[in-house]
Amino acid sequence: MKLSKYLLILIIASSIVLQAEEIGFVSFILGEAEYKINRNAEWETLDIDSIVHETGIIKTGLDTELEITWKHNNQISTLTSEQEISIKQLMIDASKESSWDEKFTSKLNTLFTEANSNEANTVAGIRKSEVELDKESELHWKTEEEVDLKTGVDAFQAQNLGSAIQVFKAVIEMNPLSPDAEFARAYLALSYFLTNRKTEAKEQLTILEKDFPNSVLIEQIKQGIDIIE
Repeated sequence: MKLSKYLLILIIASSIVLQAEEIGFVSFILGEAEYKINRNAEWETLDIDSIVHETGIIKTGLDTELEITWKHNNQISTLTSEQEISIKQLMIDASKESSWDEKFTSKLNTLFTEANSNEANTVAGIRKSEVELDKESELHWKTEEEVDLKTGVDAFQAQNLGSAIQVFKAVIEMNPLSPDAEFARAYLALSYFLTNRKTEAKEQLTILEKDFPNSVLIEQIKQGIDIIE
């Protein structure tokens, strides 16, 4: 009778494991982390290439950094030390981040295109209030900033993010409060986000919120600050 119960438990446990969908794997790990396939299972040590399931839970140790690559889109989620989170929640958070950066990129690209096609004597930046320029200052802006910014945006759109980051930083250094710097810092935040440098991305968004509180992107900026861990 006891043997039958034991076999039944094994069958049920095996069934749960088989039914749990494999949705990602550990693509990087530094330090120690544990995983269990569901709340009733035992904790097991995670290693590189360990599979994670929708029903699973991850717990990281002290001084740990861990990356999960999702199978459906190859997006990466990062965990740091002393975190415990369900795989389902981690995937939901990743989905929110993906939605945010896609919308932010789309709106930013649209605004930049509009700014470059605007031939009026106003700054076609991304502020709600436009700033009038005289002929001399307009020429100064275009010759010293616009070329550099477009080079960075072209690199960003070509997924050459390393080069794009250097250009955006240079544009910001020339005049941190200029319309081009506003574009550059927004693109810089996205570039950091897309290269999994979340701390730097959040820092740039925070500066954007402070320096350009009337930006038409302010809602996306605030959302990014809230979403990025």
